Amino acid sequence: MLFSGYSSSQIKRAVIQILESIHLVENSKKSKIVISRFYFLLKTILFLENNSGNSRYLTDIREGLSFYRNAYSDRVPSKIAFAILQLPNTKLCNELYCISLYNSLGRQLIDYVEVFKTLQKENAKIKRKEKILDALVLIKKEIKERCREAKSYQKILEATNALENTIRTRVNFDDLKIKVE
Repeated sequence: MLFSGYSSSQIKRAVIQILESIHLVENSKKSKIVISRFYFLLKTILFLENNSGNSRYLTDIREGLSFYRNAYSDRVPSKIAFAILQLPNTKLCNELYCISLYNSLGRQLIDYVEVFKTLQKENAKIKRKEKILDALVLIKKEIKERCREAKSYQKILEATNALENTIRTRVNFDDLKIKVE
């Protein structure tokens, strides 16, 4: 999203793209979607940040938000989405990303564990456990690389490490509890 100069239509389009992306980031169980949308969000937020000084900015934000609400009447933007639109900055986006990565991991693990519980063959269980750990390692790496400045970084890193240790040491997951915040 490389634009030059201020354009009301581009601001409104960016609002819709940001809100759609935040919805995906907050609700996806696929970490790859969370990761790719985060990078798209960063670019779009930087665009808004560069244009936030314009006198029409807040009016265009409201109009973009109104269009989004009409198009997606079943979705209520989160508080962090409103905060990002009013005062666009990447620090808020990093906090959203860190929390969303961990939550997507939880949603993903719930599915993996449910499948794991139905497997009969030991070889299939070993492969499923490897798949679970692969997903966890990818998210843990991303958390370490991209979330250091988030307020929730330490708490989420500790929770991810604990989850990894639990999965590595367990043979079966019948009583594993995964909490998604």
